[in-house]
Amino acid sequence: MPVDRSTRAPDAYLDALLNSAICLAYGGDFYAPIMKNPWFARNDPPLSAAHAFVQLKAPAVIFRWDSFRLWESLTAGCLTVHLDFEKYGFALPVKPVAWTHYAPIDLDNIVGSVEQLLDHEKDWAAIAEQGRAWAIEHYAPKPTAVRVLSAMLTDTKRGNA
Repeated sequence: MPVDRSTRAPDAYLDALLNSAICLAYGGDFYAPIMKNPWFARNDPPLSAAHAFVQLKAPAVIFRWDSFRLWESLTAGCLTVHLDFEKYGFALPVKPVAWTHYAPIDLDNIVGSVEQLLDHEKDWAAIAEQGRAWAIEHYAPKPTAVRVLSAMLTDTKRGNA
């Protein structure tokens, strides 16, 4: 399978994406929770508290792994390969389902992930189409605006305006 790593002008990039079977759509950084650093706890308790990551159970977190390429790949209709949303605890209002909307990658088992990807080759087109439909249904401008405005309205009704 050819891999295109070139940097392209926006129009050429979109054309390449629209004509691709698969897109690796992840990118970001790993961080250790700042609260684990004793310097912050001693010298800047408000900063430490603001970054406590109390909901996370792992010693390292993935920060900003939500790449723009995820959304471009999904809406372009090619198979989107992304880190496993469940395993890595990605928080989205509506999460995609592995092997229904995207192909998951487990960084602890890259070889197994690639083997699974190849085992699902006959399903790539269907997963790509379901991923495109899912992204448009839940994250196009209208549903996103409705979700944001509903959250604002709920917050206002609670007296948090």
